[in-house]
Amino acid sequence: MPEFVQLLIEDPFRQPLLLIGTILFWGGVIAFLLALFHIGTIRRAFGLWALALLLAVAHACTA
Repeated sequence: MPEFVQLLIEDPFRQPLLLIGTILFWGGVIAFLLALFHIGTIRRAFGLWALALLLAVAHACTA
């Protein structure tokens, strides 16, 4: 198992940049798939992704 995956599983909130990077990556993948298969709108998909990113940043700033 890659080291960053192990760190994320062990304690994701102690690694805020890793958490934000993971949310950015998977949020982008999900938004792309939603847009690719025309599920919802691109605006809604990226809106949800941006909301998840803002929540991660807020959590990292208050941790």
